[in-house]
Amino acid sequence: VGQQLAAAKPPIDVEQFVTHLKAVSESNFMYVSYVIEDVANRKPNDPPLDLDNLPKGLFGYYKRFWSRLEEPKAEGWADWDGLYRPVIERLGVAFEPVPAEWLGKQINRSTNEVLDRALERWPRLLGREQRNRIDAWRLVHRSFADFLATKIDLRGAHSAVADYYAVGLHHSRAKWQWEIERGAGGTDPCPTSRWFATFLALVYHRNAARYASVGRVRSRTTSSIHESNSRPTRPTRARSTWSGTRR
Repeated sequence: VGQQLAAAKPPIDVEQFVTHLKAVSESNFMYVSYVIEDVANRKPNDPPLDLDNLPKGLFGYYKRFWSRLEEPKAEGWADWDGLYRPVIERLGVAFEPVPAEWLGKQINRSTNEVLDRALERWPRLLGREQRNRIDAWRLVHRSFADFLATKIDLRGAHSAVADYYAVGLHHSRAKWQWEIERGAGGTDPCPTSRWFATFLALVYHRNAARYASVGRVRSRTTSSIHESNSRPTRPTRARSTWSGTRR
């Protein structure tokens, strides 16, 4: 960071940087971490560093993040409505980092398309980690999902994920009953995963109802973004959203 400040034109004094950052961050730790990371990772062809261009507060930083997420909208409404926005919405409601395959199944797109066109496009806005040697993706921070609730339909996304598990459960149950009628089997082959799918469907439906309440008091959500220096209160969480179930 010091090297970047010294290379700015004109150079920026460290004390000046700290004083300005303290003022615009509104004492929010997440904001400070974002700025430090962005300054440290500046490229030679980036615009000159200008402290006056820093957004005010975490809400302002998330508005800048959102403008980057919205860039694909200019490329055509069909892809925005059918690929990019649904991926953002599913990341906003996922209980844990999820793989591109899970996202693709949610929105009826191929894994490669979700990965290459959407996820790889937003490295600054998403986190990536390994889960059972599979790349899994999440939003940069859960408080960003609270901001997204003011921009996209997270309630509808919760309902869509719940329906995904409910429909898969119905199809699995129907196949099992069909096999019984044909004399191909008499016991449920996967009661544990079937129970877990039921659980996830119920949790996502309940969270959809909770987001309905959040939507009526958006000012409270915005306030939590301004005030929070850690993870804010979220709807009910459940582990192993994708790894414990199969359709």
